[in-house]
Amino acid sequence: MEQFKACLKLCGAGDALGYHGGRWEFSKLSQILVDLKQIGGVDNIILRGDSWIVSDLSMCKPKEQFDQLPFSKRGGGCGASMRSMCIGIRFSLPELLPNLVVTAIEAGRMSHHNPTGYLGGVASAVFASYGIQKVPLIKWGSKFRDEVIPLCKTHISGMKDRFPKENLDAFDYFEKQWKKYLEIRGIADEDNEKEPVFPEKYGFSERDNFYTSLSFHGNGGSSGHDSVLIAYDCLLHTKNLDASERWRAMLEHSAIHSGDSDSTAAIACSLYGCVYGFEGVNAQHTKSLEFGNKMDKLATDLYKIACDRSHPLNRPTTVGKINDVPEVTVPVALSCAEAEEKADKTQDEQGKDMKCEEKEEEKKVEDAEVSSSTQPSSSSSGPSSDPTNVCSSATPASSASP
Repeated sequence: MEQFKACLKLCGAGDALGYHGGRWEFSKLSQILVDLKQIGGVDNIILRGDSWIVSDLSMCKPKEQFDQLPFSKRGGGCGASMRSMCIGIRFSLPELLPNLVVTAIEAGRMSHHNPTGYLGGVASAVFASYGIQKVPLIKWGSKFRDEVIPLCKTHISGMKDRFPKENLDAFDYFEKQWKKYLEIRGIADEDNEKEPVFPEKYGFSERDNFYTSLSFHGNGGSSGHDSVLIAYDCLLHTKNLDASERWRAMLEHSAIHSGDSDSTAAIACSLYGCVYGFEGVNAQHTKSLEFGNKMDKLATDLYKIACDRSHPLNRPTTVGKINDVPEVTVPVALSCAEAEEKADKTQDEQGKDMKCEEKEEEKKVEDAEVSSSTQPSSSSSGPSSDPTNVCSSATPASSASP
């Protein structure tokens, strides 16, 4: 139960902190670091609804029926990926992977009918389920590549009235970016047991540059692919830290950068909750969180259904169909197309000026940067894999909800 609550509540915490009332989202890193230094670091932040609200896009409601939005060349934003973790915990039983894939794709296509957009939603949902199942973090990326992406292609091909050709033609970008990241971190081999490869120095500036390099148009985390890759990167780089340091590092890695900081922090912190529950989480980041009580209730309801194998909604389905999934259109939250289109235009305008400001920005960062987390030690490798007993082992040992 704790991991289900942490999944939703820490998603809200990451979103609120990365958003900072709109001040930090798509802001210059140097200004964010100045603000952070004045605050005294993330540990001094008290996430209250009157001052640290959750972002507007996380509360949008669908404008279209799930099967009415046409294919869009501009539908690659991160709205689906930042809202699909709830789908992952809902379908966290391993045998319900096809249900998860179908639901995440069709929920994502309600607002982001482009593979770069809705496959980000599939990735964040699958990663949430991996966290509940205790799949080792280092295996997530290759497992998603080898087992889930083929299922997605099968489903897309089977939906003959949902623009299969356009979707399959545009599929390549997401897949290539995913494989490229796994190769960069040295975890492309599914049998790999080695630690991921990170630069010796990986502070605020280095992370910001890397996140930008993953992006589609210069704003790290604003697309479906890079929003989840950044969240995954945060989990991998902090996984060997002590619990007392890990949560602080997670916030600094996922929320303090010049891109779509609220989206990446929402995904990363939600996945943190799936893996670790509330372990190491600062109580100030959850106690007075906006909509916190509603998140707890939703998590409780999801847990009751997700862990009941006899429940009629837990009948395994087949990809390529939607009639077999009784509640395919019921994700907890979805985006509205108008808000995403506006965000995309804003990101395009901001991206035009990024190149000419890079050198000046790097100098400012050097002057303003606060101390980043220490490099992870090689002490702990994270939870072990036990996917057959998902719900009975859903609460991490020696941790308490704030």
